[in-house]
Amino acid sequence: MRVKCVANSGKKLLKTNVDEKAGFGRNEIFLITPDKEYVVYAITTLNNCMWYYIAEDIFGKGRHFPIWHPAELFKIVCNKISRTWVVGTRNVDGKGNLSPIISFSDWVKNGEYYERLADGDKEAYKVFLKYKKIMDKE
Repeated sequence: MRVKCVANSGKKLLKTNVDEKAGFGRNEIFLITPDKEYVVYAITTLNNCMWYYIAEDIFGKGRHFPIWHPAELFKIVCNKISRTWVVGTRNVDGKGNLSPIISFSDWVKNGEYYERLADGDKEAYKVFLKYKKIMDKE
């Protein structure tokens, strides 16, 4: 699945996605480039809105994991989902409220995978690169 960035400013966020504490404020400029296409590595929902995990422009230059961005910052340019994707759920608030997660099995089946990846776990990064290579070619 591929999306094209239509905006990189918090000014374009839906009201339900504005969260200053989480870095999603109206004055935020995200590390994505308008008119650039991005591969989607995972999809989830928050506040009844869809979010895409993409490799921001600084991926490989200090960041080694995909970051989620609200779908309203993109338009879908290729709606073919990855052959590696499966569907699962994740606990979004520690209270048992579930949200879907759609991605490769290592991510979906292991609730701690993304945190390990973001924390720099070498094995998690190796797994991500394996799937990233597949999805980048699809």
